[in-house]
Amino acid sequence: RIRDTAHFDLPGAFGGGLAIRALPRMQLSVDVIRRFWSQSDFSTATGDGNGSFTHLNDTTRFGIGITRLGDPEETVRDALGRRARWRAGFTYGTLPVSGNGETVSEWALTGGVGLPIQFDRGFIDGLIEFGKRGDAATTGLSESYLRIGFGATFQTLRSAF
Repeated sequence: RIRDTAHFDLPGAFGGGLAIRALPRMQLSVDVIRRFWSQSDFSTATGDGNGSFTHLNDTTRFGIGITRLGDPEETVRDALGRRARWRAGFTYGTLPVSGNGETVSEWALTGGVGLPIQFDRGFIDGLIEFGKRGDAATTGLSESYLRIGFGATFQTLRSAF
């Protein structure tokens, strides 16, 4: 049995985004992020670096999304679907690993809904994402995935007393 301790620096990153309210109930968002994986350090207590982590590539990810916002004239009595926030998006980027000397890329289509918890209090969020990483023909690596997630977003929290 062999034991070792490893040290790995997370990469520095630089990114930005922009959201524009295209119509009263539609918001368009774009973002980009660059991660500097090639500057990350991986080492073990024995001094041996793991070959799969010593030649990482810098990555770039682009994303675009659209959100249908709830009706600005909404009331508590309006239908839930009218007050919900519906989302759709697409993302494309590269991974820090290579396959057969080629950069491995990934893409994903996303969709989601934010259902109001209580009028002007926040949302219960659900998402579904389908994506693909790599291309078996060029990189020798390929993975398709389906991700389902849930979360909560809180907005104005007013004191009840």
